[in-house]
Amino acid sequence: MNNLIEIDFKPETADDYLVTPFLKAVNDKNFAFTTNEMKIIVGKTGQGKTYHTANTFIPDLIKKGVKLIVVTVPQTEILDGDLFIDALENMPVHVVFHPKAALKHLKKGRTVCLVTSHNSLVVQRGNRALRKWMMTSGDEFAIFVDEAHTWLISNWLNYRFTNGTHASPSKYEAKLFKALE
Repeated sequence: MNNLIEIDFKPETADDYLVTPFLKAVNDKNFAFTTNEMKIIVGKTGQGKTYHTANTFIPDLIKKGVKLIVVTVPQTEILDGDLFIDALENMPVHVVFHPKAALKHLKKGRTVCLVTSHNSLVVQRGNRALRKWMMTSGDEFAIFVDEAHTWLISNWLNYRFTNGTHASPSKYEAKLFKALE
């Protein structure tokens, strides 16, 4: 049969969708000119976004001299702090869970990975001083926002279109969006 074509099939992995594009972006010579722009990591559930954030992305950023890496999640119940502690145990970084603890280490010149909830970063007491440090220190920082659509909608008018609900949450305040703006 001359009409059969053999296809060399290689399954696509998390490296194809997550690791390679991330490393390519941050290693690009023009990356420094694209700061203050949101970069979005997209992958299906279980593909390895959180795993690679802890085990690949954060270690790479630490090696590049980033002083503060923030990982936020919508709820503390889904926060896997042990994943970050274990992944970063041999790195020169302090893994903390509260903005005040992060600021304390940063003021001592230490590299910090803050793993917390969106609420803790933006709404709770003690976070303003950390956000001020981000704006004034001159040190590089990175923020990974898990489930960004839940807190980064620009205003309440866009909320229902983004979250797929027909409700009009007029009390939605876009706190994380405004804090990172």
